[in-house]
Amino acid sequence: QPRNIPTCRDMSCRTAIVFDVDGTLLNSDEAAKDATNKVLTTHNFSPISLQNYKDGCRFPTADRLLHHIVEHLGVSSDDATIPPKEVLAQEFDEAFIAVMRTGHPAPFSGTEAVLDSLLLHKPRPLLGVLTNANGQAARRALHVNNLLEPFSVALGADEVPKGKPDPAGLKQVCAGLGVDPTTTVYVGDSLGDMKAANAAGMVPVGVSWGTKTKAELLQETDTVVDDMSELADILSQHLTGTQWQ
Repeated sequence: QPRNIPTCRDMSCRTAIVFDVDGTLLNSDEAAKDATNKVLTTHNFSPISLQNYKDGCRFPTADRLLHHIVEHLGVSSDDATIPPKEVLAQEFDEAFIAVMRTGHPAPFSGTEAVLDSLLLHKPRPLLGVLTNANGQAARRALHVNNLLEPFSVALGADEVPKGKPDPAGLKQVCAGLGVDPTTTVYVGDSLGDMKAANAAGMVPVGVSWGTKTKAELLQETDTVVDDMSELADILSQHLTGTQWQ
């Protein structure tokens, strides 16, 4: 277990960085959309578009699938043909794992360099993951891309009290890392990520290469980066106690 974790709340003591996975570290939109459509078409619903998938990413998996059926496909929420959302979520997790066996999703270009820079930083920050996807599926996706090992804690929405934008999962990750949420940065690509970080008292950093644009993310955070190099610089400044613009 980590020892000598700083307890002060100023910038220089922020020694933990937590990441979202899909749309932040891994370019998984197409794979997740394909897995979603496999579930939908299995139940005789129409497939959705990539933009529909991105729109639903503000919800945990079970709620996202129900959102697609009701909001995007126009099916009445009391339609007897809609399976329980928990069943849909389990089927998605199985489909997504099957998709990953074909060799994707892959990391965004520069992901490994960002993680390497954090691992080389002195003192080394603690690293964690929280995703609204299934935890096992997320860890598998990170593992097959040789990205899992740096993270001391990696949890999915099925392993925390409530998915993002609720802050409970982020607080659980911070507890697992042994740090106060107010000494921790959360990096994500959705408004739900930013809202959860703000509600948890964390420092939200948005990335514009995922589900939301920079303008949209700026509704919930003052800090949005456009590429991995900029993210590495921002996190380095944060860890050394330098306030960014």
